[in-house]
Amino acid sequence: MVDLNNSSTQATTIFEKSKSSEEIFRFLAIEELRYDKEKIIKFSNISAGEFEFTISTLDDEIELISEDNYKQMINEAKELSPHEKDVPYFALALAYEYPIWSDEKDFKKQSKVKILTTEELIKIV
Repeated sequence: MVDLNNSSTQATTIFEKSKSSEEIFRFLAIEELRYDKEKIIKFSNISAGEFEFTISTLDDEIELISEDNYKQMINEAKELSPHEKDVPYFALALAYEYPIWSDEKDFKKQSKVKILTTEELIKIV
């Protein structure tokens, strides 16, 4: 998970200047991937350069979704999510009927949202 206490200058700038929670969420999603960089490189068998290229491409392609599009699912997501910080992920998954990619074992303790581990995702891709 991204450690906001040790956030970069870029993170501080985004939090100070951002007027949009979507922009903050986008930044945190990319930072979460960077946090797991070594594990992703190992499991996907790619180079550090390929990882950075992929992250850059993802950053360009991420579609920001307004909270208005999933806020109706927040209460249900609170019941499913093992951690308060993950409620938005569960709400989005519920609203759009998408799986969540996570190796968090507690995520699989519910059956409403499909959870894909890295290993499961690699088999699909």
